[in-house]
Amino acid sequence: MICQIGKLQKVFSNLYKMIDKKKFKKKLSITQGRHLKVINNKIQIFPKKNWKNELKLFNLTKLNFIEWVISGDNFKKNPMCQINGYKIIKKYLNMNHIKCRSIDLDFIVKDNPLKFSNKKMKTFMEEIKIITSNAVKIGIKYVIFPFLENSSPNGILKQKKLISILNEIRKKTSNKILVLIETDLKPDELLRIIKKMKNKIFINYDIGNSASKNFDFNEEKKYFRFVKNIHLKDRVKNGSTVRFGHGNANFKKMFNFVKNNKNSYDFNLQPARAKSNKDIEEIKLNVEYINKLLKNL
Repeated sequence: MICQIGKLQKVFSNLYKMIDKKKFKKKLSITQGRHLKVINNKIQIFPKKNWKNELKLFNLTKLNFIEWVISGDNFKKNPMCQINGYKIIKKYLNMNHIKCRSIDLDFIVKDNPLKFSNKKMKTFMEEIKIITSNAVKIGIKYVIFPFLENSSPNGILKQKKLISILNEIRKKTSNKILVLIETDLKPDELLRIIKKMKNKIFINYDIGNSASKNFDFNEEKKYFRFVKNIHLKDRVKNGSTVRFGHGNANFKKMFNFVKNNKNSYDFNLQPARAKSNKDIEEIKLNVEYINKLLKNL
């Protein structure tokens, strides 16, 4: 009898994992522009001419969520940055049965808010107010502030400035939006900053960027209780983005940790761009890589 109960528990446990994995694919998001040809040789940019058309291509990859991108090159052409821009975005999302869960403020990487004058900071805060207002009306969950590369808060003074900016952003942003920070700081530095935010700001974790920096995941685990969204990407050490499984990212270790963690996370694909503009096939290859990995956990 005890043996039979044990077998039954194992069956239900396996069934639970299968349901979770199925749910994972349904909730998987992808960064805007990845279904389209590369624009201006940039891995990531808002596709101002084809953003509507891209939504139709989601039918080819069977993905249901998009992470919106706001880039500096065409900031004013992005409806997310326009007053009442939510109307046209919502219209085309609904037409194609796609949901938008997050926004990546990609323009921050080059135009560093840590160096803004008071006048420019005021303009920045007004822009954030418009973006987050649209986000609320679309039903977006996360707004990601990528303070990395050119905008990396390396050093005590920059980190103090960052905390001040994030506090101001939180004050001006609806509580319906979770503000996430993504940085290339060492794990202990990020943990120190995020603790000071007292659950007002959370983390977007990018496994590819961490792989590029060769960060120790055992150290990164210490701040995972603050992680809400995870970018799935692979990069070589100190190098570029590559196809999943060809870089330094340890997906298996990360997913094993996540699987046994009581917290829940959302996931967004940020795969490398394909050669010869075969990006649909590239997306499918990377999704299949994750599916196979999950089956073997």
